[in-house]
Amino acid sequence: MCARLAQLQSILDRVAEGVLSVAPDGRIALANASARRLLGLPDEGPRREWLREDLRHPGLQELVEQAMSTG
Repeated sequence: MCARLAQLQSILDRVAEGVLSVAPDGRIALANASARRLLGLPDEGPRREWLREDLRHPGLQELVEQAMSTG
């Protein structure tokens, strides 16, 4: 599974737009290089930190929470 995740991360890091994946429990599962840069997240791989602890943008937090609640 680690190799597959590394491959996915490599592909997503080449995408110009920011891509953020949030697990059902509210933790950041994956963020590509653009998302990490835009949101000020560390450069290392997924840390599985709580979304609210890492993401300080209230509008984006609201959008993510809305998406998670509606599926």
